[in-house]
Amino acid sequence: MARVVENFLKKALWLLPLLCGAFVGAEGILSQNLIEMINQEQVSSKGVDFASWKQKKGLKGGCYSVFPTEPQHLNQRIAMGDGGKELIYDVYIADLDRKEVFMVLVAEYPKKVDEKYELMTLENLLNSILNQSSSNRLVSADIIEIQGRKAIEFAIESNNVSFKGRAVMNDQFLHLVAMECDTRNFRQEHYQYFIEQFGFVKTKR
Repeated sequence: MARVVENFLKKALWLLPLLCGAFVGAEGILSQNLIEMINQEQVSSKGVDFASWKQKKGLKGGCYSVFPTEPQHLNQRIAMGDGGKELIYDVYIADLDRKEVFMVLVAEYPKKVDEKYELMTLENLLNSILNQSSSNRLVSADIIEIQGRKAIEFAIESNNVSFKGRAVMNDQFLHLVAMECDTRNFRQEHYQYFIEQFGFVKTKR
C-alpha cells in the first residue's frame, strides 16, 4: 500500500472516536487565501481524463462513489462506552499519483439518528476535527443537501495541507467524503468530480 494511503488511513482511524462524541461549539480560524481559492469560479472538468476512474457501487450505507484507482477497504468496530454498543465503520481510500488522497468513510451507529439531531451530529464531527490540532483552520463550512439529506460541505487547512469534503447522514449511517493533499497540489476539477459522483441509491423523500 502506498505510504500516502497508509498515512491517510491513520487519519481515518483517529477520526473514528470523534463520531461518538457530544456536540461541541467551536469556531475555526479562517485562511483568507484559501477562501479566495475555493470561492473562485469552479474549474471545468472538460479536458481532464476521468475515464480511468473506478466506479464503486454498493458501498456501505447504500452509497456509491468514484476513485482514481482501486480503493483500499478497511472495516473495523469500536466500542461506544458501556452497554456493548459498537460503532461499525468502513473506509474506502485511494490516491492519485501520491499527491491527492480520496476517502469515503461510512460509520454505522447502533440505531438510526433522529432527523432533528442529524445536523448537530455533523457539526460535532466538524468541530471535533478542528479541535484535534491548534494548526487546523476552518476555511469554509456550508449547509447543503445531497438527495434530500442535510449535509455540511467544509474546507480545512493545516500547515499547507488541504482537507476538503462533505459529511452527510443517511439513517444510522454517517458518510464522510473527503480529499486531502498539499495545498500546492490541490486541483479543483479532481475534487469537484469526486465529490459530485458520490451519491445514494435512494433519494430521501
